[in-house]
Amino acid sequence: MSSLVIGPSSAYRFPWKPVLQIVGVAVLITLGLIRMFLVEVVRVRGNMMAPALADGDLALVRHAREAGRGDIVLIELGGEVVLRRVLGVPGDHIATEAGVLTLNELPIATVVGGNFSYREPTLRGFRTHRQQLVIEEIEPGRFLRVLGDHVGAGRPWRFVLAPAAVEPGQLFVYCDNRRECPADERTGLVPATSVVGVAQSLLWYGDARTVAPAPLQGTTLPLTAGSLPPVVAPSASPSPASATGAPLK
Repeated sequence: MSSLVIGPSSAYRFPWKPVLQIVGVAVLITLGLIRMFLVEVVRVRGNMMAPALADGDLALVRHAREAGRGDIVLIELGGEVVLRRVLGVPGDHIATEAGVLTLNELPIATVVGGNFSYREPTLRGFRTHRQQLVIEEIEPGRFLRVLGDHVGAGRPWRFVLAPAAVEPGQLFVYCDNRRECPADERTGLVPATSVVGVAQSLLWYGDARTVAPAPLQGTTLPLTAGSLPPVVAPSASPSPASATGAPLK
């Protein structure tokens, strides 16, 4: 009596397990090489770089040692890794005048462009902060959005920097959230060798944002308060910034 057999013959079985193991190892090696030599995804902690990058955001960082004025860089210094904005490169003189950033003794074009809100976790949920949104033209045709004083602050705050000359082998870096930036060794003049990467794009935004991120900088956005691009309300859960990521430079 014969029987019908469905499927591969018992005489030969395709070696799926070793193949999957090899594929898995190859994927891990590839990801490791990409991270080592090209790019990596960084999760942002804290709101020191808001509004460009807020707590919970995912940023794509290109491994690089060189950075230019206006770049967001990943700095490794004093046993910590942080994100900062490059404001000065070798040969620059950085200072402030009446709360406005000056570059090589000239105040940069600055305008208050409304407010920016973000959330920070508390024991009872979230606390919302509202700060002035300031637009700066760090280079001709290249604009940065930074945060100033808290809206309705009882004690008005003014952005003040001690004059600093950026020497060869140095960079001057600062937080985009100027009001909350800590005064430590990772702010101000830092060794250029401390740069380990340059942020390229925003891949995903987290719960700290109260609105979806708008285009950040590096465009031909007119430097007027009424010319900010519109923003849209976010969904209940984090969403991709876009198919390719919102540019950070």
